[in-house]
Amino acid sequence: MLGLLNAQASQSGYDLLKRVESSVGYMWAPAKSGLYTVLGRLEAGGLVSSQTAKERGPTKELYSLTGAGREALHAWLSDPTLELTPPRDPFLLKLFFARRAAPGAAAELVVAYREHVARLLTAWEQQEEAEPEASPLDLISLRFALLRGRATLAWCDETLEILGQAGS
Repeated sequence: MLGLLNAQASQSGYDLLKRVESSVGYMWAPAKSGLYTVLGRLEAGGLVSSQTAKERGPTKELYSLTGAGREALHAWLSDPTLELTPPRDPFLLKLFFARRAAPGAAAELVVAYREHVARLLTAWEQQEEAEPEASPLDLISLRFALLRGRATLAWCDETLEILGQAGS
């Protein structure tokens, strides 16, 4: 959130959600309610400030990064330590236990997951095409998501072939 506010000052929660969709949504996308919770915690910690703005339409809160917020962002970006924790992936957990379910359950899960990843990949490819002026450095994390998405589709296809042979 601090990075998004650093890129553009005075954004509403709605503006931030739209920025997430058009920038970092392929790697981090908070729920709408979660976004406002995070903003509240950041404001309570003095990392962001807000002001009420009345424009056309309803009144809204505009959030801006404070000096302390910029310092916290810089410290986080400068820290090479990665918080590597096992991913929580409900799909993989379901797939792991699907062998105990009805025949075909694993294949159905993989088909649904493949469709989901294909939709995401299409959106990410459109995002990449929408930024023809972006530098390679600006696109490195998006390229990672694209490559991972394509690899996931290949894994899904391979897995469906295996499940077809095994009778799932």
